[in-house]
Amino acid sequence: MDPGTTYIDRLPNEILAIIFSAYISNPSRVPTCHPFVLGAASRYWRDITWTNSSFWSKLFIKFGESRNLTETRLELMEDWLGRSGKQPLWISISMAPLSDNEDLVPRLMRIINQHCDRWYDLRLKLPTRAFEYLGDTTLAPSTLHKLSISSSDRRHWAIDVPEMAKFRPSIVCIHGLCLNPTKLDWTSATSSSMSIITPDSAVEVLRLAENLRECSLTLVDIPASNSLQHVTHRHLQRLQICAKETGASETFFQHVTLPNVWHISWEGPRSAQLVYNTLPSFFARSSHRLRSLALSEPRYGETEFVDVFRVLPLLEEVHISHGSSDTHENLAPFFKAFQGNPSTIGTHQTSIYWVFEKLGEVPRLPGSVASSLRPHSKRIKFNLQIQKGKIAPVIYDIPLDG
Repeated sequence: MDPGTTYIDRLPNEILAIIFSAYISNPSRVPTCHPFVLGAASRYWRDITWTNSSFWSKLFIKFGESRNLTETRLELMEDWLGRSGKQPLWISISMAPLSDNEDLVPRLMRIINQHCDRWYDLRLKLPTRAFEYLGDTTLAPSTLHKLSISSSDRRHWAIDVPEMAKFRPSIVCIHGLCLNPTKLDWTSATSSSMSIITPDSAVEVLRLAENLRECSLTLVDIPASNSLQHVTHRHLQRLQICAKETGASETFFQHVTLPNVWHISWEGPRSAQLVYNTLPSFFARSSHRLRSLALSEPRYGETEFVDVFRVLPLLEEVHISHGSSDTHENLAPFFKAFQGNPSTIGTHQTSIYWVFEKLGEVPRLPGSVASSLRPHSKRIKFNLQIQKGKIAPVIYDIPLDG
């Protein structure tokens, strides 16, 4: 097709470049929208596409059964990144656990590492052993904004990333990898999400990441070392904790103080009681600004939850989630505790929303409890939120004033 034979070919190169940029702007959603498709249309389009480095700054690849890791694909990947010039790079590579061609993994990592100094957003979901090669280059990832690494084979053995100290991202996501996150440079980190992390490492991350604003941790229960020191983090605002064993949560909460946190989410094992012996002291020393508290699968005692509630003067929202069939029995002590402690509710100056989430029937609020709470109806609203499978939640309001 000769230039000028169609209306679009009569447009200036700059205008065509803008149109092409919009076409390939989101290759993660539409995998066929990439520069190679444009270049195949005509020589004229290919000249524009091949010479515009910004078109090649985003690389999204998902290797799997229908797209294996091969020498040809590695060559295309090398050519793609080579055309990106000096542009900051968005790289997302996902790979299923390999049975064949595992010998190509080191070459894959070398290609990625060749452009280490231009990484901006790096997201890798690869077999565990691949990460031993990450950053193995003399270049430094000076522009790295987001680092997201996760294991695709779920082999939770301890691995070492020798060059990890060179990375200084603002956003850190590490999942399914048993490595020492404290080797990372946390100076610029403001957001973090990590799984398979010990309480010791989690506390150390807070010590190192002084600018962290939000943090999500999935803790594994390994006894803390005797040398673990208490940490006060003055900038963290949102904290999400998931622990399969109660001991991991207790160790973490015993060794941290968070004076500016305003939201905490805690998910613990269904068989264990919430760490009430740890939470009240943690809240008392650190969470005077807490406004939102989310608890999943807790076991309620008659007084422990009230003790937690008393030390949170600014609390506005409490989300309580249940997925078990014995929700009625779990909530009964909770209601009984507040029936006997109405003054606890009256100490709060703001409206408080209690949201109960569960699977199955709606638990009924006992009439005697509603009567005891009625004087505080302007400050409290009980909601019951039901979630059945993938159906959208339905909200039930329980009136307390009539």
